[in-house]
Amino acid sequence: MNEEWRRLIIGSAPSIVNDIATNNFPVAGQPLAYAVPSNGKTPIVPVTTDPVKLALYTADGLTAGQPFTNNTLPANLIDQNAVLELNAAPSKAELQQRNPVHFV
Repeated sequence: MNEEWRRLIIGSAPSIVNDIATNNFPVAGQPLAYAVPSNGKTPIVPVTTDPVKLALYTADGLTAGQPFTNNTLPANLIDQNAVLELNAAPSKAELQQRNPVHFV
């Protein structure tokens, strides 16, 4: 007897949001003034023993393991290639305009 049907949850309507808030979207070459979402956490400076990273933190007035000053991430700590990749992708609104029927 197969009882795999018990694992099905019928009528489930998950509400998953994976978008980056517009005000938290990075811009190439600029620091990111991060606005903490209502259910989010304050960004913390990563803890490391890498002397190069520690020198960058010191130059930016940051302390490893502590929150970023004014929730602002310095541009030199943000991978600019990742920012350019994010800017290359269309936004959710742009995708909905192109084909609202098939957008998930």
